[in-house]
Amino acid sequence: MSKKNDDLSCTNKISCVKSEDNTLCQSDFTKELVQLNEKADSNNIINSLIIKAKNKKINIKGFAFLASQPYKSHVEDVIFKKACIMLETLIDKEEFPKHVNTVNLTQIMLDGKTYLTKNDPEFKKATKKHYGGIIYDIICKLPQKLFPNFSGKHYLGRTHKRKINRLMEHIDDALAPKNNKNRLLLQAILFALEQEGYNIVELQNDYISLNPFFKNLLLEELVLILMEKYLDIIIIEIHTNYHTTPAREKYHIKNYKHKVHGKYTEGTKTPKGLNMIEAGGSIYKYISLPIYDIAFMIIMGYHETDIAKILNSEYNLNLNPKQVGYRVIEFFKGLQNARVLLMKPILQDILIEFPNIKKDDFYEIFKYFRIFAPDLELFKAFFENLNFKQVKKLIRQKDFAWDNLKQLAEDLRDPTKIKGVSKSQWVEWLIKNEPNLNICKILGLDIKDSHSASSTISRIIQSSSQLFGNSKSEAVRYYRRIKTIDYRLQDISLEWIYTRKFNLKTKGSWNLARFHNKFFGSFNIPYEDLDSMSIDELIKFKGKIT
Repeated sequence: MSKKNDDLSCTNKISCVKSEDNTLCQSDFTKELVQLNEKADSNNIINSLIIKAKNKKINIKGFAFLASQPYKSHVEDVIFKKACIMLETLIDKEEFPKHVNTVNLTQIMLDGKTYLTKNDPEFKKATKKHYGGIIYDIICKLPQKLFPNFSGKHYLGRTHKRKINRLMEHIDDALAPKNNKNRLLLQAILFALEQEGYNIVELQNDYISLNPFFKNLLLEELVLILMEKYLDIIIIEIHTNYHTTPAREKYHIKNYKHKVHGKYTEGTKTPKGLNMIEAGGSIYKYISLPIYDIAFMIIMGYHETDIAKILNSEYNLNLNPKQVGYRVIEFFKGLQNARVLLMKPILQDILIEFPNIKKDDFYEIFKYFRIFAPDLELFKAFFENLNFKQVKKLIRQKDFAWDNLKQLAEDLRDPTKIKGVSKSQWVEWLIKNEPNLNICKILGLDIKDSHSASSTISRIIQSSSQLFGNSKSEAVRYYRRIKTIDYRLQDISLEWIYTRKFNLKTKGSWNLARFHNKFFGSFNIPYEDLDSMSIDELIKFKGKIT
């Protein structure tokens, strides 16, 4: 199988036309890619990755096949190497279930059964793998006094997915505008979110407006909140094949023995539990697929059709693109979301490594990924709804970090905020002369020494159009002058302002006057004169200093 058609290579798009001496005239970006490729040994990267996967018993036959193919452009080769790094990260984290053949699964089952229960010796070990299907138990932990009809009750279900993914789907059902809000489990989820302070109507409206990527981020946040305080989810059976789960689900909903606030009960159908019916839903045969291979191929720009062809060839399977699509939806919430999750780090690396990259060159990389119109939806999904120019502007900031991109993007769009903090809060910090390290900590900046903190805060103030001053000390003097006049207009004495508001610890006329000169010395207004000014004089003076 050939790697890709010649017309998909972006060498000719990035490179210039041939010059008169018939040598290829390349852009600066392409030349940089050549230099980067010369530093990395592809064979070492590939061999190291295959050995690591083998040691972790992770199948990556699809990766091995693609690694054996020739790459037609420097861009393609660089992306391949960066994709290898991404795959290695996924393997190190053991992010996905391992691909296990059905024959191997059957061997660990006891007495010929097609499932394992909590009482079987192999059950605990089996929960760490991904099999054909599971029966799960969700326990509601809402406060008993406030929610007596929900607290302590159980909900049983079946899925071919990991339990946390299934719980995220239940949250999705609760937030989506469907005619199923009478389902008790979904009501329990909404009650729990209300307990956390969410306005359900606003949350549902916001959720509807999100694209799949940001929906998934919100679901990941909400599922952690619910699992910490309000819901437990455990696996009670593991099945080799999803087809055997419906009968067992129906059995357990009718017969499951468990406790509700210390009292034994049997079955989870309402009113004993949170199941509305004994069982339901459609099933189809669940096929375990090598998710690490699928992830790598998505990074490399392949669609479900190409992925299915490679998996069929390397694993002796008989897949169609739709079956691959099921797994992509299951683990990544769809192909576009998978691209955001897996391709974005590579594009971020390229932007950092090639700070002078031009817009056209960067967009050619998108075209290599078979993604077009990059200045529209997908580019915005990658980079927090920013355009190329805005992203480059943020990257040039000295304290830039990708982890802070969302906040930086919000600041860029909201000129009333500075580093995600309102102007009024900054002014309050400056009037108090809040320590620089404290401000850095609040802003989430990993700065440990006072000198770096001081220069960072001064740089933020200098670059902001909302704050006055080229340094923190200058800003402190300015805002303390304004605050002093505001207090004097309320007939509050300078002594009280300086000692109580600005924390001057040593009193006495000499110390008060010296402290006063820090802020007003350049205006030739002595301490005594300002302390005795009339309201009209204060208003006139404030106009001069603002």
